[in-house]
Amino acid sequence: MSLMSRLFGTPHSAASGASPPPNARPSQAPATSPSATRKELLRVVLRDTLIKHGIPSTWIGAEMLATSGGGREPGMHLRLLVRHWDPRLLTYSVAFQNSLRQRIAVFDPTALNWFSGLSWQFSLSDESACPDMPNPLLWSTTPHDRPVEPVPATAAAAPDSDARAELERLFAQADADRASTAAPTAAFASTEPAGLR
Repeated sequence: MSLMSRLFGTPHSAASGASPPPNARPSQAPATSPSATRKELLRVVLRDTLIKHGIPSTWIGAEMLATSGGGREPGMHLRLLVRHWDPRLLTYSVAFQNSLRQRIAVFDPTALNWFSGLSWQFSLSDESACPDMPNPLLWSTTPHDRPVEPVPATAAAAPDSDARAELERLFAQADADRASTAAPTAAFASTEPAGLR
């Protein structure tokens, strides 16, 4: 085998100038690359995960990006594209991506070797339904300490007074129940064992 055929993988008969038999098939038929297979796998897994959780398939799209480096084999990164605004997607995004990762591992157990991770990108055609940024205090307080949006006084007074009246009624009922069970009744005589009198 010549040096050229070793470097370029040319079969010996082609390097020597001999033509292949007429019924021979090319040895390098177009094969599906690992990258194309992985892209298709990620596309199918995303579609199945959306269906499993009842999320409309038009709400989340995807881009598959080739990755390399870091001492790993060439791999794939999945970028999820949020195409529809719904705050529930943000609430359940971590659970969704965990479900997606689990399904990738089920479809291909070797995914740990080539799947480099996923990211989210907002790709909304209309952002008018998205809320504006809140008061900066929102980020520095716990959920229980967060300032409540101002409510008109007349609207706030009625539910508060109803709740207070209900609470006072429950306390009064509990006090009455305790008083009736704690006080001994005079209807019964004290009991003594027979024959001791």
